[in-house]
Amino acid sequence: MPTKKEIINEMKQEYLKYKRGGLLPAIKLSVDILDKYDLSVNEKESYTAALIRFTVEEFERERQLFVDAIDNERW
Repeated sequence: MPTKKEIINEMKQEYLKYKRGGLLPAIKLSVDILDKYDLSVNEKESYTAALIRFTVEEFERERQLFVDAIDNERW
């Protein structure tokens, strides 16, 4: 059984491959990945929450890059 960190990294890597789809595909990916492991419902919810946090952080980072690029064009 992989460690929690290894599972989260696997989920992040899969998300980054398909991130243009948004949050719903990220949740589906987490379900697909977590189904491979013998985890309790609470553990699956915890991993899915971690992926959602990562997804939101990635979205915010990309949004900020976009905003910064627009601001730089104005000058």
